[in-house]
Amino acid sequence: MEEPSQMSTEDDITYPGPLFRVKIMVIGPVESGKSSLVQCLLHNTPHSPTSYSPTEGVNVDLWTPFKTQKLQRLLNRKLTGDEHHLIVELWDTSGRQVCQAVHGLFLTARTLCVIVYDVSDGKAAEKVLALYRMIRQKYVGSTVVIVGNKLDLLQPPAAAQETMAREKLLQVLNQQNESYKQGLAAEMEETKGLLKTSRAKETDNDTQRKGSEDPAEHRLAQQHLTHLEQRFARAIRNPQVRAVAVSALSGKGLDDLRKILLEASLDQASFPYCSSTVRPSTVALYDQILALRERDIVMLPWRHFQEMTKDGGEANKDHSQDDMDYLEAVGALSQFSLGTVTFPTPSQQQQQQHSHQQPIQQHDKKKPVARQKDKASAQGAGEKSLRQEEERYVCVHPATFATLICYCLIDDDKKSFRFEAGRFWPRDSGFKHPDPHMLCKVLEAIPQLGTLRECLLPLLWQEYPLSEDQIQHMLQVVQGLGLLAHHSDQKKHCEGLAMPHFLELSVHRCYTLPLLSLLSDNRPQLNWTAKPFVGDIQITWSFHLHVHAGVLQRLLAAVLFFSRHSSNYRHLWRTGLLLRVGEATVCAEQQLDGQRFDVACRVNGDDLGRETEDVRMLWATLAPFVMHVRRCLLQWPALHFKETLTALGQQFYLDERVEHEPHTWVPAALSLWHRHSGLTFTEADTDHELDVKLVFPFKPDSSVLSEDDWLNFVISQTDVILSDANVTMTSSLPPTGQEKALKRSSIRNSVKHQRKKKSVEVKWKLQEENNNANQPAAITTANNNNDPSNKGDNHTDKGGNQTTAITPISTGNKDKTSVPQGRVVGAAEEQAEAVRLASVFVSAILASAMADFVAQEAEGDQDGRKLVSTAQITAARVTAEAALAVQTGNIEGAATAVIDAVNAVRGNHSAPSKADSKSHGGQYQSKLCVLL
Repeated sequence: MEEPSQMSTEDDITYPGPLFRVKIMVIGPVESGKSSLVQCLLHNTPHSPTSYSPTEGVNVDLWTPFKTQKLQRLLNRKLTGDEHHLIVELWDTSGRQVCQAVHGLFLTARTLCVIVYDVSDGKAAEKVLALYRMIRQKYVGSTVVIVGNKLDLLQPPAAAQETMAREKLLQVLNQQNESYKQGLAAEMEETKGLLKTSRAKETDNDTQRKGSEDPAEHRLAQQHLTHLEQRFARAIRNPQVRAVAVSALSGKGLDDLRKILLEASLDQASFPYCSSTVRPSTVALYDQILALRERDIVMLPWRHFQEMTKDGGEANKDHSQDDMDYLEAVGALSQFSLGTVTFPTPSQQQQQQHSHQQPIQQHDKKKPVARQKDKASAQGAGEKSLRQEEERYVCVHPATFATLICYCLIDDDKKSFRFEAGRFWPRDSGFKHPDPHMLCKVLEAIPQLGTLRECLLPLLWQEYPLSEDQIQHMLQVVQGLGLLAHHSDQKKHCEGLAMPHFLELSVHRCYTLPLLSLLSDNRPQLNWTAKPFVGDIQITWSFHLHVHAGVLQRLLAAVLFFSRHSSNYRHLWRTGLLLRVGEATVCAEQQLDGQRFDVACRVNGDDLGRETEDVRMLWATLAPFVMHVRRCLLQWPALHFKETLTALGQQFYLDERVEHEPHTWVPAALSLWHRHSGLTFTEADTDHELDVKLVFPFKPDSSVLSEDDWLNFVISQTDVILSDANVTMTSSLPPTGQEKALKRSSIRNSVKHQRKKKSVEVKWKLQEENNNANQPAAITTANNNNDPSNKGDNHTDKGGNQTTAITPISTGNKDKTSVPQGRVVGAAEEQAEAVRLASVFVSAILASAMADFVAQEAEGDQDGRKLVSTAQITAARVTAEAALAVQTGNIEGAATAVIDAVNAVRGNHSAPSKADSKSHGGQYQSKLCVLL
């Protein structure tokens, strides 16, 4: 007799309401049998699929286990109260590794996680361990069930080995839990040592008076210790991992799995909200969410969501946050907060005060809400908070949003991509659909290059009838989460991509997908070096952590989005990001194979007597970025990381040269700041001292007791810092609505500051004119090498251009007699060489920009194609690539680009002919795309 199905829909659910539910997320590697296992739970029978069909994104089904009496017998007790009405929301997720990083965003503190693996897979243990690490870093107390599927594939001897392997896997997972506890315990001991030092300092100075408040350094250590003890207590209470082996095909072990899941779902310690009565306001809010889903709404700005909750009256308004927390716990919604960095100025503060006195005007419906929000946030400087409320979004359909994100992560395994062109380019709209060859090329750029055009989102999300506003809302959130990063604007291959119903989506704007890991490794070589130049100062804030795959890539993209209103130069590569913010340079980069994440800021500090102002300006730029990174990492509440500071620059070490700067634990550095003490360390049997007073160039504040307090303190002082440094921030937002960077203009005093004397001599050996012909050729800035008047080491031609011949620095291995005697280059010649290097760097940038501009304009203009051949356009483009390769130090890439340029001129790169386009009748098919 066939068992009745226990699958339900929202319409089937009656009182006591649809909110007595538990969310179970089923995750695991590809082809582990997750979907078959979910079908077994829903229909209470074994499942034998006829063919393999991988899950794309997330499929959500509602399981009502106690709809019949059969599963009640599995429990060792009787059901009470509303337990009969338990609803289990099953999330069947994609097994692709790139999508697993997305699923982690939708884990909540009350999510029951089921990790499914194939027992016949020899590498399953490593995959399970990676998924378990992701879950534990999200919430340390999450309930986890490990399921070994496909037990029917093992023979009896192998089945016994599987039991031993499963027990060993549990031991490894428990060892990981112990390792997490040991890390907390080690930092607790370090904090206790800091607390002991603070107390000893009090006793020596006899500054502690009876009844007076403890010193700030003592309270700082005590607060940090209390925080660590609370995290350690939560780790100890973590429930044990349960494991079971099943076969979705034969049904073996399924009852054991059902019993484990039902007992965990009814555990009031893991799901305390199931033991309380659901408020009517929560049910009313959920009904409104269901109504929004029926209108194909997925994402709402916070202000729009507030307007929706006001319909429930004042009572609903008072409990709205509690209702949202409850709904988020059961998976009915998700909340996202996006940040942006702005700097306060007196003019902007006056504009804010004036705006508060003006009546509120209705938003122009013709303009996208996201664009209005960005413009408003760009003007929102002068506040201590980063306008989190203005950047807050509410997702009313988390499963759909997770699926849409996964749809963007196309890889080479995707067999085909189909859509109906008439749906997006109707015949009566006047918009001509794009050429199939060109459209396939921009689609294939996603899995091959990791770049996505903004206008392609409606095609990727075609299964959902989304409006343009909805796409723009989700585009903002996806960027804020670090899943998309603005790459560049490309005018190539854009003819016909504009859609009549999505005119606000740009056909030129391209994004990179960090999770695909297809970014280049072109780390800047000239504008960011391992250590700052003489006279520059740098502070690096490091996060020491062990994170699962995808977190650091997303973190770089999130920092890029965070700086969209403040940076005027951006360069993103595989492991780092370089930004130019006014007069400062900010670099965020992965280090030590992803075990450390650095956020560094560098400014020029060779003005004598202005070191304090320069360091304050450095902190005013660095603090918002560090704060944003910390907030991004707090999306994983159970992730443990340690923060250190590194100060680079001779100004911090009393003008002494230090080879290896110390990495100072931030709480220890703040404790030294409170005590007005320096940090003494030894390098190569030489004692050095770090000037902590210069590292923290503010008067000690007793309210600064943690890293977060220090960052907030600096942000609150930003307007004072800018005023003291005579620096103003001006916003440059043109009427076109495109985002432009904030430009910083320095107003220097009329008094010229004395420059510091260089403490390093550069000794170059200059080659005489009568050297052998096999010596390196001269580096020349003008084409006057044949002038007979050019004599000597450094000479000037008739046009006033200087020509200098330089040989490499002597290594000491060659015979001294074979090297011509040279002289020490003075300060003027050293400056001239620096100007020459800067000129080469600027020339490379200009060549890249000009060649890329010529190529884009010629390709985007039909008249331009008549005047310029395809080979010439390709040559210009590869010239731009060569110049960019030179800029980043990629010599091999530059040589490859030059070869491509030669081949292009010879005509090897030619556009497909019209005959080739017409040869494919009916539908056009490429490796990835099938166009109907």
